Parts: sequence; C-alpha cells; structure tokens
Amino acid sequence: MSALHDEVRAILQEECGARELDGFEQLFPECREYRFVGALGFGGKVWATLGPDHYHLHVTCYREDETPERTAMIARANLRLGSGSERLYADFVPRLHNPTRSRRDGDAG
Repeated sequence: MSALHDEVRAILQEECGARELDGFEQLFPECREYRFVGALGFGGKVWATLGPDHYHLHVTCYREDETPERTAMIARANLRLGSGSERLYADFVPRLHNPTRSRRDGDAG
C-alpha cells in the first residue's frame, strides 16, 4: 500500500473507529467510494473525487445515522484528510492521470 493509503487508513481508524478495512487498497483509483464499519455505523463511507489537478477525499455516513457525536467524528476526519492534501496527493494525482509517469518523471500534472 502507498503512503496515502496508510494515512487515510489511520485517519479512518483513529477518527471514525473503522475496523476490518478489507479491500481498502482498492480505493483510488479503482473505485471512488469505500464503505466501512465502525463508530459511524454500517454506513460510514470515504469518497474519492478526482479532478484535473486535485484529489479530494471526504467521509460521510447515512443521514439517518447522524448524531452530534458522529458529525464531530466526520468533521475531524475530513479536516485531517484535507490538511494533508499537498503532502499526500502531490505525487499521487499525476499517477492517476498517467499511471506510467509521476512528477519526478517530469509530468507537469
């Protein structure tokens, strides 16, 4: 797994109580959403949105499962997912657009 996968896995476990993240490595680029079980109930999800020059990750849960505590967990997770974007995504986004090259190979993005 990549550093990005490791970081996202840690955020989901620490902030949302995620467990049993089987198949998690399939998130980005193979799929754009991943459902996990944890403190957000059975409907905790991390979503991946790929744009031409960005990669955005965010967490949600089923609306009917929202509580003030879960909303706070989601806010903390999303803050952490966003705060590491430059460090985590800078090399990852170009590889999604062109899997055979990276920024280090001279890809402008």
